[in-house]
Amino acid sequence: MEGRIVWLDRLKGFAILCVMLGHTIERTLLGLQVNNYFLNFINSFIYSFHMPLFFTAAGYLYALKDRKDMASKCQLKEFILKKFLDLFVPYMIFAPLVWLGKTLFADYVTVRVNIRD
Repeated sequence: MEGRIVWLDRLKGFAILCVMLGHTIERTLLGLQVNNYFLNFINSFIYSFHMPLFFTAAGYLYALKDRKDMASKCQLKEFILKKFLDLFVPYMIFAPLVWLGKTLFADYVTVRVNIRD
């Protein structure tokens, strides 16, 4: 891709803000045990679209990049190996770190995490 697609960047930014707001409202409702009709409505509304919107926008950009990569490479095997390394290696690094953090701080959260999670 030569340049950025501004409207798509803005859409992703809006989706990120909705994700942050949704998580904030949800944690407020659960953590403080608040039962507010307005916050429940806003939370339900945001959760009805925020993640699909973000993943659709991010997937569209990822597909544009992949199309360019596929056009420049003749070998599908190389492309699959590159995607595997791009996605799986970071997952194998960060998943244990997240699990460790959740386990260490399980006593300080509303819903405890155990080994089965």
